[in-house]
Amino acid sequence: MAELFSELDQIDNLEDFKVYRSKLIKKSVFWKQRVLLLKKKGGYKSNKDLADVCCVTVPTVRNWLAGIVPRSRDNFIKIGFAEKSDLEQMNNLLQRYGYQALYSKNYEDAVYKFVLQNKDRLPECGYRYCRKIIEMIKDDVENEQDAMNVPTTNLDERLGCMRDVPELTTFICENAEIFKSRYSDFYDYVKFFVSENRLNEGSKDTINKLAEIQGWTSSMKQAIYDIKNACWFPTRLKVISIGVHLNMTIEELNHMLHLAKMGPLCPQSPFESVIIFSLRDAALNDMIHRDGGIELCLSVRNLLEKFDDFDFIGDFMNDLPTEDDQC
Repeated sequence: MAELFSELDQIDNLEDFKVYRSKLIKKSVFWKQRVLLLKKKGGYKSNKDLADVCCVTVPTVRNWLAGIVPRSRDNFIKIGFAEKSDLEQMNNLLQRYGYQALYSKNYEDAVYKFVLQNKDRLPECGYRYCRKIIEMIKDDVENEQDAMNVPTTNLDERLGCMRDVPELTTFICENAEIFKSRYSDFYDYVKFFVSENRLNEGSKDTINKLAEIQGWTSSMKQAIYDIKNACWFPTRLKVISIGVHLNMTIEELNHMLHLAKMGPLCPQSPFESVIIFSLRDAALNDMIHRDGGIELCLSVRNLLEKFDDFDFIGDFMNDLPTEDDQC
């Protein structure tokens, strides 16, 4: 990945970037072969069989078989379970495609790790079984107020000692505050950049003013208010969208992704390579200003619109303002 980033770093014009990106698109053939092998070795006779075990739709499986690489970490986790991966194999899959390995301070990841580490003793060991456990404990984790303060460094060791679901449930609920607080630095970072986008109108309600100037969608506005109230669970596309709206540099956005427990922008992703090129080009052309403006958003939108091979970024594009929104 470092080599790819170095190669992308040397590109300073759109035509060379298009050549670079076309090489990434060709990598889809390897993904197609992987899914075909999974379907054959797993004994999944139809696309519906594979879709059922992965908890996705049949069209999603068709996309995978057409070489379209998944765009969400969760889908890679689903595929890892379908491949009957162990913990090491699951983490290798996630990291290969630019995502963070399973993280014990995230209670959902903690469930995945528990199931992967105890496959031989559990009645089920697939993704659907994990989600049943997660749904069972979700409300307890999010509503728990008084929690034991177990050091984060001990979570992996403690989790490795779990032997059954009731024990896992007790462990997660007792440490609910640790799981809930895992994004506290991320929340503070976003709130800092909201305040940094100075609007010069003296408005006390910076969020509403930014929303008005940038033409935020309701989902963007809700995400920022939830971050302000420390109750938002990050999703990768929305985190990247927030970074663009708050006029972050590529280094700042990558740091925000790190605080959200995610890997940095991935130069081997056809979509994220566009974001990398856009932010680097914007920095070179002095388009990144902490003024609440939409120049960076428009630059990203204009470049994304030059490519027609995306099937998953509708919400991301909807978040971005258009020329008509420019004041």
